[in-house]
Formats: sequence, structure tokens, C-alpha cells
Amino acid sequence: MMKPVDLRHRNDSARGEIDIAFDPSQALMIMPHFVRCLATAGVVLFATLRVAWAEEDRRVFLGVVAGISTLSADASTLLNASRFSSSSYDPENGPGVEAYIGVHFNQYFSAQLKYSWDRHDIRLSGIQATLPPDERLGMVAFYEQSRSSSQQTLIANVLLYFRDRPSWARPYLAVGTGAATLTSTSHGSDTSPADAPTPPARFSSVGPALEAAVGIDLRIRRNWGFRYSFAETIRGNPIGEQLTPPGTRPLATFRNLFGFIKLF
Repeated sequence: MMKPVDLRHRNDSARGEIDIAFDPSQALMIMPHFVRCLATAGVVLFATLRVAWAEEDRRVFLGVVAGISTLSADASTLLNASRFSSSSYDPENGPGVEAYIGVHFNQYFSAQLKYSWDRHDIRLSGIQATLPPDERLGMVAFYEQSRSSSQQTLIANVLLYFRDRPSWARPYLAVGTGAATLTSTSHGSDTSPADAPTPPARFSSVGPALEAAVGIDLRIRRNWGFRYSFAETIRGNPIGEQLTPPGTRPLATFRNLFGFIKLF
């Protein structure tokens, strides 16, 4: 029988258990390679910035963009002979705002530092069912919780443009890394008569984040332009960690943003 690459499926006939979950050890195995790749990328970026800074064609820019932000969802299920548990969260689209400042080092290579904020309404739910061996009827506990969550990120990007600065349309590719914070607050829960493990009323998290983005700058007049960007930011998932059983996927944020850019 074929098994998904990222799932662990164990069938223990002696205990009669089936455990369906992502294997977190896979993430631990790739972490050293990930750290080495980041270190190598940092060295290459530093050397590139030194060369680019020596050129005379530098221009400072800044801008603000706003639009729609989307969070990824997650779910987890645990099943064995005497217990079934399942949990998930379902986020809604929300507003996103981003401000940035950067430097065009030459016609094609730039770097920027940007601050992003987004907000989302999220619905968390979970169910726990037990069937004791000596009883015919077990216990079922469930909950549904409404929350609001806000996220702030600070990312340093490098940008590669595909057309020179005099062009009226300049598509670009950007990658970067930084830090992200998330704060989530509960607005109330609907629970069963039996006690169900619910997330805390408020929790927050700070952690590293990686980002990849594509976009385009459109020149409106000499030193003003219109910018569109689509970015994906990936970080650890503090929302999934509050589920029972916990989620296993990272938290991804997708932003479609529109705004203006000013050259100096």
C-alpha cells in the first residue's frame, strides 16, 4: 500500500491503534540543511551588497501598499481503538498594509526593508470522543471558538528587476527573511457539556519568517509609480500549536497589495 510522503501511518495489531499525523521529525532532519542554506545565502547577499553599493547609480525609494491578506488553514486527526480526536482552524481573509523603504543599487538590483500588518478572524474547532473498553457508551466533548488575530512582520528583501529603471513597467522578483509576531484573542466559545480542551483566551508568538514575492512597478510620472505585489510569508504556526491534537503545517500568509512608490 502506498503511503503519502508526509504522513505517518502506524497499525499496531497488538494495541489496535492507528495514528494519522504528520511526522515532526522530518522537519528536524532538514533543519541543519536549512540553516546552512541561510548562512550561505547571507554571505552571498553581503558580498553582493558590497559590490552594488560601490556603484554610482543608487536611488532611495519608499512606499505604502494595502490590500487583502489570506492565512493558510490546518487540521489534525488522531485515531486509535479507544479514542478519536480531531481539530482544525478556518481563517477568513482580512486587510493587510505594508510600508517599505529601500535602495536601487543599479538598474536591476535593489534591497528594501518592509513592515507588514494584517488582521484575520479565525474559527477554531475540535472534537474528542472516547469509548472505554468496559462501557458501551463513551464520552464526546467538542468546542467551537471565534478569535481575532493580528500579525506583524519585519522583512529584509533583495529585489531583482527584469527591466531597467527608465522602463515604464518593471516586473521584479524578491526574496527575504526577518521576524514575525502574532497575537490572537478569543471572542467566546461554544462548548459541549463535557469538558473539551480549548485554546487559551489570548496567546502570542514571535519567530523567524521567510518570504518570496513577485510584483511590478509602473511609472506614473518622473519620481512616482504604482506598485503591485503578491507575497507569501512562511513561519512557525502558533495557531496550529494550540489545537488538540496540534496541527503540523507551517503558517503561510498570502498578500495581494496595491499602492505607490516614491523615488528620491
